[in-house]
Amino acid sequence: MPESLEQQRRAIEADIAKRKHQLAEQEAELMHLQVLIPQLRAAIANHESILTSVIRELDAEQTIYSSDLTIHRSPMDMIRPEYKGMKLGDIAAHVLETCQIPLTTTELARRIYEAKNDDELSRARNSLSAELRGGVKSTHPRWQKIGRNAYASLQYSQEEAA
Repeated sequence: MPESLEQQRRAIEADIAKRKHQLAEQEAELMHLQVLIPQLRAAIANHESILTSVIRELDAEQTIYSSDLTIHRSPMDMIRPEYKGMKLGDIAAHVLETCQIPLTTTELARRIYEAKNDDELSRARNSLSAELRGGVKSTHPRWQKIGRNAYASLQYSQEEAA
């Protein structure tokens, strides 16, 4: 039985030595992490600060870009590509004849112009409204006014539509 106790003692001592070695390795890794963690936190804080600055700059550039578009684009610059080079009256007559239904100035503006925001659409609609009023009142009308702010081609008949 003494050999058995001796074997147990050796096994326990070997286990203790093994665990001491593991503990030493883990402590060394912990020390390394204790140095690394503050460095990583500082790097993250620095990158977050830089990111915040970049986002602010991008927002500022986007605001400037958006306001430049609004200020500098005339209604003629907003006309859809398929109508480029045509006179606004000819475009309006074409759209009204193609649709064969009355359209409001807003509906016509959306079909004729590529407005990027409500301000551009409003300016385009105002430009178009002047043209539409002139096309009704001329000695040779190009379209007819149907109700408030609605226009239709000369071929459109209110009786047929009813």
